[in-house]
Amino acid sequence: MSKLLVSGEFDPQSALLCAESFQRLSEQFIDNIGKIPEESTHDSPRELGNLVSSATNLSLALEIYLKTLRNQLGLPIPKIHDLWELYRVLPPEVKIEIEDMYDRSWRSLPKDTPVSITIAKGPRDAPIRKNHKSIKLAELLKISADVFVSWRYIFVYEPKESGYEFHQLPYRLLVLACEALKASILNHDKGNV
Repeated sequence: MSKLLVSGEFDPQSALLCAESFQRLSEQFIDNIGKIPEESTHDSPRELGNLVSSATNLSLALEIYLKTLRNQLGLPIPKIHDLWELYRVLPPEVKIEIEDMYDRSWRSLPKDTPVSITIAKGPRDAPIRKNHKSIKLAELLKISADVFVSWRYIFVYEPKESGYEFHQLPYRLLVLACEALKASILNHDKGNV
């Protein structure tokens, strides 16, 4: 039996299914990201297309999880992609719940687990690649706020003052954020998802 929706109405059950699907699509490449050679100076590594697809799907999953949770909490759902802006106005008790789940997850990762990749476009001098292993959820969402937009257009070079353009993807941490948000959605479910 299908549910009748009013134009513009948010369907949390469909949203959750879509978010889970985008996350699954992204995770198909996650384990291969760590195999991309560090400080590679390839003009375009062979894995770039898969990496961009993974980043875009992962950030879209996070965006939809955040919007689904906002819907459950009775908060407005702005038509934006900014992960930090979607997260920052959640009630403090909900953020604490999500951050606790996220913190427990990243603390349980083995020490040598690769969690992040940075693509630097610019001069051939190799920039420093940062590993964001111990980053808190709020900071993760701030530095990843524009992943959906910036990674979709990685093929357009827009250098900063340094001559570099950086695209950071703390991919494994974003997966942990997805899992924490999904758990929070299920914890706050009132029979809608």
